[in-house]
Amino acid sequence: MYRFLITPKWIAAIIGMALAITAMIGLGRWQWDRLYATRAANAAIAASAKAKVVSADTLLPTSPKDKPKASSEWRRVSVTGSYLVDKTVLIRGSTNDDGVGFEVVVPFKATDGRIYLVDRGFVLAPSSADQLPAIPDAPKGQVDVTGRVRVPYASISSDTKIQPIQGMATVRALNTEGLAESLKLNLSGGYISALTEKAADGATYPKIERIALPELDDGPHLSYAIQWWLFATIAFGGFIYIIKRDADQRLLDDDEWDDDWDDDDDDGGGPPDDDDPDGPDVHAGADSPPDGSKYSTKVLH
Repeated sequence: MYRFLITPKWIAAIIGMALAITAMIGLGRWQWDRLYATRAANAAIAASAKAKVVSADTLLPTSPKDKPKASSEWRRVSVTGSYLVDKTVLIRGSTNDDGVGFEVVVPFKATDGRIYLVDRGFVLAPSSADQLPAIPDAPKGQVDVTGRVRVPYASISSDTKIQPIQGMATVRALNTEGLAESLKLNLSGGYISALTEKAADGATYPKIERIALPELDDGPHLSYAIQWWLFATIAFGGFIYIIKRDADQRLLDDDEWDDDWDDDDDDGGGPPDDDDPDGPDVHAGADSPPDGSKYSTKVLH
């Protein structure tokens, strides 16, 4: 019944479907693994965000070529010093719920002499792409900064090169080593995303929107995994249905072929009708007397 499956056409179809289903199952498994990786990362971020505040010099390396440990990212740190406002750099192309804008990064010289990069926050870009937004003033004099440890962009590239816009230094991505060379500063590795700034003189300064923690949700990975596995199930079920339908059709065709042969036998193989005047005389046979008119009457003497 299913011998047709060993034909080249069906063998190719079975192999192709097996590969497709295997790929769908693998993609579902990949999304499942990403789900658990996301949950693990979210748990690490949440734990780091709740950890107690420590001094910045305990988590950020002294060399701009080094990066903070991955386990240190999002940890809260504090540092006291003053901003080097004339060395401000903007990260262009940043986004938040309000739209596209700039992140304001200002070098910060600590009281122990170390210099850190501090991302003060986000400023929404004006409607014109070739214009800079109004940058809120950084606190002057001695300032206490509390923020989160961040790992900079992986390597120096065209995105990390300074591009001036209206006399202001801007980059597409933040790399501490690259900025240390461009700004001629001995920066510490990594940078700090500011949460609070408290001026020693008690003065107040324009507020700036701080960089928030990333969304700590599972993302679409679970739904994507279920989707791929559902596709695999539908593909398998559909293929089995096609095979069954083809087998049933072949069996039906065979039955019709047999019926046609039976009809042919009924038309030509049955006994002749005795009452048919045009038919042969079925009563004529070996036991019937011969017709004398058909034979010669000549007598041999």
